[in-house]
Amino acid sequence: MPDAEIGAPVPHHPSHRPSYRPSTDDARRPSALALLVALVVALPLVVAAPATADDAPAPDQGLVDDAPAPGQEPGGETPSPAEEAPAPALAPESDPEPVPEEPASPEPQDFDVAPDPTVTGTAAVGTTLTVVTGDWSPAATFTYRWLADGLAVDGATSTSYVPTAADLGKVLTVEVTGAADGRTPQSRSTSTAPVAAGTFATTPVPTVSGTARVGSTLTAQAGAWPAGATLTYQWSAAGTPVAGATQATYAVTPADLGAALTVQVTATQTGWATASRTSLPTSAVAAATFTSAPVPTVTGTAKVGSTLTAVPGAWSPAATFTYQWSVGGTPVAGATRATFVPLAADLGRTITVKVTGTLAGWTPVTRTSVKTAAVAPATFTTAPVPTISGKVRVGSALSAVPGTWSPSATLAYQWRVGGVAVKGATKKTYTPAAGDLGKRITVQVTGTRTGWTTRARTSASSAPVALGAFTAAPVPTVTGTVRAGSTLTAKAGSWSPGAKLTYQWKANGSTIKGATASKFTPTAQQVGTRITVQVTGTRTGWTTTKKTSAATRAVAAGVFAKAPTPKISGTARTGSTLTATAGTWSPSATLSYQWLAGGTPVTGARSTTFVPTTSQVGKKITVQVTARKDGWTTTSRTSAATAAVTTPAVVPSGDGIFRVGSQISPGTYISKNPDFCYWERRSNATDDLEGIIANDIGNGQRIVTISPNDKYFSSDWCGGWKPLPTTGTPKTSVTQDGVYAVGTQLAPGRYRALGTGDFCYYSVVSSFSGELDAIRINGFSAYTQEVVITSRDVGFESSNCSTWRKVG
Repeated sequence: MPDAEIGAPVPHHPSHRPSYRPSTDDARRPSALALLVALVVALPLVVAAPATADDAPAPDQGLVDDAPAPGQEPGGETPSPAEEAPAPALAPESDPEPVPEEPASPEPQDFDVAPDPTVTGTAAVGTTLTVVTGDWSPAATFTYRWLADGLAVDGATSTSYVPTAADLGKVLTVEVTGAADGRTPQSRSTSTAPVAAGTFATTPVPTVSGTARVGSTLTAQAGAWPAGATLTYQWSAAGTPVAGATQATYAVTPADLGAALTVQVTATQTGWATASRTSLPTSAVAAATFTSAPVPTVTGTAKVGSTLTAVPGAWSPAATFTYQWSVGGTPVAGATRATFVPLAADLGRTITVKVTGTLAGWTPVTRTSVKTAAVAPATFTTAPVPTISGKVRVGSALSAVPGTWSPSATLAYQWRVGGVAVKGATKKTYTPAAGDLGKRITVQVTGTRTGWTTRARTSASSAPVALGAFTAAPVPTVTGTVRAGSTLTAKAGSWSPGAKLTYQWKANGSTIKGATASKFTPTAQQVGTRITVQVTGTRTGWTTTKKTSAATRAVAAGVFAKAPTPKISGTARTGSTLTATAGTWSPSATLSYQWLAGGTPVTGARSTTFVPTTSQVGKKITVQVTARKDGWTTTSRTSAATAAVTTPAVVPSGDGIFRVGSQISPGTYISKNPDFCYWERRSNATDDLEGIIANDIGNGQRIVTISPNDKYFSSDWCGGWKPLPTTGTPKTSVTQDGVYAVGTQLAPGRYRALGTGDFCYYSVVSSFSGELDAIRINGFSAYTQEVVITSRDVGFESSNCSTWRKVG
């Protein structure tokens, strides 16, 4: 950058403060002090000799300091005499004082204090914002510039600014530039929040003029809102806006009846927040009144059963009518139609009708007619002679046929037998009893109706009452399983009328002595025969009737109702006693026993107990119980199988090679040494590789299942073995290497082990055989690993892993 002249402003970006950065050229610029020293040094060279005209200095000559010429670096060659500046002129003798050269102006400095300005006021359209410059040192003269979203606002160069609608949502910035003599002009700025919408200066509450009545027009007086605001209207009834009611006037409708009306005036203007004001509610909207509501008239004859009609007349405006008829001045419940038929109860009373006219938005009006003449009585126009239908015999229902009475009447009945009224026989039907046998029957029908004369009519006599017969005598049925020991039940069905029933069971048509109940249980004597039951119905006045069921199939041998599965108690081990529990058979029977080993009967093992021998080792034991009883099907039940018979377990106390069966029993074992172990399942007693069936080695506890088919078992560094416990409290974490039993030592679930940088191996196995096909899943990684152990898995092995923790 070329040297800036002393006192000249340094160019700067509006967003940066003005500053002055010294350059290396400043070292070559003589200071005022240097000029003064040079002047003092030159003073002794002044010669007090008169100067000639030739010696006078040129107008632009003066004292020259030792500063290098432009473009010359400090320490450069001294100019030749021909190039040296002319010597200073000698002062006259009368004035030896030399005239020094005017020192250069000092370089301008930054302000000592130039704080950021602040803005007072709210950044909203129409609200004045004022900039506060703060205390500058030294005091400065300020200029201002306002910007909106970084763009200068035309003409906005004063200490205050009023945002316009164009500034809505923009960030305003004010830039203050301070200037003072000897100081570099500097600029400071600050920004407001985004400009918000302005608020109206006045928001008057509207008023409503007019009468709140159906059919009237109301007018909204909005009041004086600021100029430029656009006003809209919304009328509401009882607080609910009325659809489409958005004008300054509103015509009150019937739907507004009883509701207080309000109007909401909403003002909108670009850049200003929408404002709404609601008027005070009017009084409740009143109803209008009918201009014509005449008294109704009644047409027709006031007589029981005759129709009367109400004529409301001409109403203005047209109305909807409702009616209420009254008899003797008392309203008749439900008599709300335009017509009314007087009842017998109205006999001798006058009739009036009230007509009420209604119209939405109008006050309802009720008018009452003039009374009619007193209601006159009526007579039956038809009262026919009744007839009797049905068979005239004991137990058969007879019905009275009254015919059609006009008008309809309430009918009462009285039956007579042999001309004598039967007490209580007052229904429409009558069933002759056994005592009526041979007698004739009549029925008297009496018709009554309020307001009508009561009238009685009697039928002609019937034929003599004949003997009755059961109307329903069903063939009985037999239910139940047809076999000895099972109960059979006779279903007689529904006899009508009800009869006294008796029973007789038969086998192949022959009466079974004593079998006269509704239930019968065949015995062994009836096996192979067919069973029937005869039901006899008797009732006084009715012929005794007998009905016989169809024969059953041949009675089969009985089946034990209870034939429980036997159970075996005891341990399936050579030399241990097993005991059979047969359970309770029903009916009681003779029981026999047969023990089986591996599904094959054991010769001579036919008692309730059995002691396995070495020949049964490895086989599962069951017992079969057989029940026998005359007339019953011989039945056998077999128990569930025991575990395979074992010999007493042999467990070695230390390591070595052991013969399976004699020195170590087949089974599942866990090592006693929790640190390290190696084992082999072998087919021979040598140490060759061919004899290894399966093996395992590793840190931590080991678990192995020795098969009865293995010949030998070998272990080193295992510390001996013990049977794997079948119960235990499973854990949810694995902190050490080893093999763990799922369910008793480790709970099923999802486990995670974090990576440590060292390789970690795990496997999930389906058995502890040590064979490769027992591995369901395994993994080997230095990173974090996850594994899901299910309840169907048998074991889990971990080697060189961090702690496994259950995570799901």
